[in-house]
Amino acid sequence: MPKRSVKDGGGSATGATGQSAKRGVASQEAAVRSIGLAVVASEAKAVSLVGEFNDWNVERHPLQQVDSETGRSTLQLAPGTYQYKFVIDGTQWEDDADNPKRAMNEFGTTNSILEVM
Repeated sequence: MPKRSVKDGGGSATGATGQSAKRGVASQEAAVRSIGLAVVASEAKAVSLVGEFNDWNVERHPLQQVDSETGRSTLQLAPGTYQYKFVIDGTQWEDDADNPKRAMNEFGTTNSILEVM
C-alpha cells in the first residue's frame, strides 16, 4: 500500500492588489495554498496523483522521484475539500494508506479526502 505525507507550504500564490472590481479575484488567488503529497511505492515504475483538482487525469500530476521509493507532487489548491487517489503504473488506483478520511465513489470503492484550509 502507498504511504503519503501532506505538507502545507502556506502563504499565497500571488499578492495581487488592484481596484475594487478585482478584489474578489485577488482574494481568491491569495487563498491558494501549496500542498505537497508524497507516496512510498517501492515496486512502482510510475505514480500519478489524480483527483477532483485535475479531473482525474492520470497524465496531469505525475509524481517526481525523490529517492528510490518515494514520489512527490506539489499542488496549488484553493481552500476546499478534494477527493483523490494515487495511480500506480497506470492501472492500479489506490487510496492514500496514511489518510483515514474517505468517501464512497460511484465505483463502489473509496477515494481519499484532502482538506485544504
